[in-house]
Amino acid sequence: MPQPEYYRPAKITRKFGAIFDNMGNEINERERGLSGQCEGTGKGHKWLIMPDTSSANQEGGKQYILCLECCERGHL
Repeated sequence: MPQPEYYRPAKITRKFGAIFDNMGNEINERERGLSGQCEGTGKGHKWLIMPDTSSANQEGGKQYILCLECCERGHL
């Protein structure tokens, strides 16, 4: 299964193969359901991490993400 990719305005580099939220906590992609495949394309997700200034992040208090392939939404 392909690993999901994460993007900000510049692509995020993984540290030791892991992804971290803005609090420095390591995210377990499998537990959060982020490591699956897009339903429509069957490809691995390509997650865009929404900017901290976005309304979703400010209202929800979490880092929200959007898949660039299938438009699925989630949070870290």
